[in-house]
Amino acid sequence: GKLLSLSGWGSWPPGPRPTQRALYPRRIWQAEAAVFALAVETLGAGALAGSGTLTRAGAAALAGAALLAAAGTGETLRRVLVERARQRRRTAELTGREPARAR
Repeated sequence: GKLLSLSGWGSWPPGPRPTQRALYPRRIWQAEAAVFALAVETLGAGALAGSGTLTRAGAAALAGAALLAAAGTGETLRRVLVERARQRRRTAELTGREPARAR
């Protein structure tokens, strides 16, 4: 998640950049990391104990972590696109030109 927001920030066009905080949905990624850690621990404990129920619970939690990662990715990309559009509008207002269309 952090690498994705850094990629969006690092490839920013010339001019003022938004803060990293504006692009990085921290709470989603923290939740994803916590669920992932719990999932791996549960999955491992289930495999070592030979418990199918515990192993399935760990696998389900791992799927939940993947869903949170997908949500975090979508939110990060949305924030990058919104900030870039905002910057294009500001630049257009300052220069008196039409905002450039995204390609």
